[in-house]
Amino acid sequence: MVVETVREPSPLEEEKGSQERRDQRLQDYLTRMHEQAQELAPWLARLDMEALRRVEESYQRELHGALFALRHEDQHGVMEAMGWIKGARALLTWIESKRRVVG
Repeated sequence: MVVETVREPSPLEEEKGSQERRDQRLQDYLTRMHEQAQELAPWLARLDMEALRRVEESYQRELHGALFALRHEDQHGVMEAMGWIKGARALLTWIESKRRVVG
């Protein structure tokens, strides 16, 4: 009769395995982002960033006006307007970063 013993991995081995899994997840993420950027490249190249900035600026002014028109007690409305304001800027920032990636 053969008795096998199961050895628990040492903390150092666990840490190494954990680091390898994190490294693989990071590499998978970077690969997906590169592939996504390449798919978007033709569309990103067509965008007129100056025109988008002007539209975003006008949108921001309109939303700030709406924000100032809200009552201070309307926290839901204030938070919604703030989300739209931040989202507009975030979209332009995201587009600019993708354009830098694809050249």
